[in-house]
Amino acid sequence: MKVLAVRYAADVEKMQEFYGLLGLTHSASTSTTDWREMWGDGVLAIHTASTSVGDHAPVEFCLEAEEPLETIQDRLRSAGFDPGLIRAEDFGRSLRVKDPDGFDLQINGQ
Repeated sequence: MKVLAVRYAADVEKMQEFYGLLGLTHSASTSTTDWREMWGDGVLAIHTASTSVGDHAPVEFCLEAEEPLETIQDRLRSAGFDPGLIRAEDFGRSLRVKDPDGFDLQINGQ
């Protein structure tokens, strides 16, 4: 499982410049005009928002699955956790769950 943080921003280019100055490297091969990936020991994705917050919190914590999302759902269900819902997204599929404190978590997968 890989960790991915998403930073929603009004100005993606300005945000990319800022995080670049902090030492993260821009990955042109995984970026678009409204999605920029900045790499360090993990990935910070900068995503366009109508405002710096938009419909989201300013930062979203995501994971990228290396196994089927249904397998993760089964493990959560077996342990007594809410298995969440799998959704079709523009980029593929994601599983939306809440952690034990009620924090929303998105797990991206195939």
